[in-house]
Amino acid sequence: MPLTIKEVKHAKPGRHSDGKGLYLLVKPSGSASWVLRVQYQGERKDFGLGSMILEATGTDIPIERRKQLTLADAREKARVGRDLAKAGINPAVHWRQADVPVEAPRTFAEVAEARHKGIKTGWKNGKHKEEWLGSLRRHAFPIIGATPVDAIDSTAIEKVLMPMWLVTPETARRVKQRIAVVLDYAHHKGWRSSEAPMRAV
Repeated sequence: MPLTIKEVKHAKPGRHSDGKGLYLLVKPSGSASWVLRVQYQGERKDFGLGSMILEATGTDIPIERRKQLTLADAREKARVGRDLAKAGINPAVHWRQADVPVEAPRTFAEVAEARHKGIKTGWKNGKHKEEWLGSLRRHAFPIIGATPVDAIDSTAIEKVLMPMWLVTPETARRVKQRIAVVLDYAHHKGWRSSEAPMRAV
């Protein structure tokens, strides 16, 4: 069962599950933090999300850069972490990179290059590291590479995917997932007003 705010407030020392791999870890000292347990590269790993707070601070800092998280914040950051791990990206590396100031890129290709530069050190498999960006260069860049990242909608994404969807569906799924990672990264950086519109694709 998901945790309630009351349960979070009165949680005793130990690990308390909120579901979907999200845990509240309370130490004997009383300090509490959020942890995401997720499958990454075939192994179950724990990724720290941040310390627990009961009330929002009113900050407009992107979720992946927040170090203090309410229950709602932790659930959102955990969702991002699960998506990253599923895409083969190390969440810890992704979040560390989010703390590094980067000049805002304008186009999809620039954002994809920036995202790949930040996460490629987290991959052990060199082939996978190069294929992640290579698939976008082959299939996405010719169609939306020069498009401003905040102007990419579901129609633009469909134009990328449709030519290969019936021919190489597995490649199409991977490219779709990687486009989502790029657009979500742009959103969390403040370069795009919304997350990837993948549900509409």
